[in-house]
Amino acid sequence: MTVQRFLAPVPGLALAGALATVAYVAGKAAPIIGGPVFALAFGILVGLAPRPACFDSGQRLASKKTLQVAVALLGFGMDFGRALSVGSSSIVVMLSTLLASFATAFLVSRALRVRGKTVGLIAIGTAICGASAIAAAAPAMDADDDETAYAISTIFAFNVAAVLIFPYLGRFLGLSPEGFGVWAGTAVNDTSSVVAVGMAFGPEALEVATVVKLTRTLFIVPIVLALSARTARLARRSSSAATGPRAESALGRSASAFPWFVIGFVVASALGTSGIVPADAASALASIGKALVLVAMAGVGLGVKPAMFRAAGWRPLALGLACWAAVAASSLAAQAALGRW
Repeated sequence: MTVQRFLAPVPGLALAGALATVAYVAGKAAPIIGGPVFALAFGILVGLAPRPACFDSGQRLASKKTLQVAVALLGFGMDFGRALSVGSSSIVVMLSTLLASFATAFLVSRALRVRGKTVGLIAIGTAICGASAIAAAAPAMDADDDETAYAISTIFAFNVAAVLIFPYLGRFLGLSPEGFGVWAGTAVNDTSSVVAVGMAFGPEALEVATVVKLTRTLFIVPIVLALSARTARLARRSSSAATGPRAESALGRSASAFPWFVIGFVVASALGTSGIVPADAASALASIGKALVLVAMAGVGLGVKPAMFRAAGWRPLALGLACWAAVAASSLAAQAALGRW
């Protein structure tokens, strides 16, 4: 590797890092929105301005590889034992919301004629944990930056709506603090929004919502593994009908589809939970992961093409609304059926 090639990503990474720093400050000032959404928004805004081609290499590195490293490091902040022990009683509710989100995405996308990987990303983000789930699933699906950004933006719109209306709806419906916590933990997406909604209802609701959200995040692993296997299978199928450079390219896509970053996430979580990695070190590594998420989201934003959003129109947003409503309703229905309202 020549020095020139080694230094090629520096301008793009530096720009993404600068935007991430500003997003971190903004996220602290407005935690309901959160740093990742600010990073994405700032990246999109800066990306609207013309820029030299020297930024492109670093932008691609930030939005792809940096994102995968970030997801792996976030595992150090995940306590499997606590999440499973406290959240196991809510597993039926979580499964019902997963089914509702994917079924709604399948049916409504066909009715609205929404195509592409945005459909899957919106369904996954709504069903699991918003931007983090989309960030983990996008590389496994080989999704474009435009598709990833649109899905995250759609999910964010309904996160804001949840923060504004969920506490009032919960009181109107007469939900107990535990019932509301389960509802918030399963029907609100990003962690910052879950915390904000739970806090608005009360301390007990906040604790339950946070633990349920943590448990719900675990579904990232099997879903991303399944998506990666599907991507690899499609690449192998393409390679079997190709020869020469075309076949080698398809095989390369197949190998790159394996979710090494998810394996890293699981290993990191095991190391942190078991104490092999000291708590202070695990916390520091998880914090680095969160910082890299901001860099990655800024990179994703910088790569967005506004024409994609104009071409997509209102239909993906309507799809997101349908998935969000289905998840919220199925969570309440499951709790009512279990007698935990």
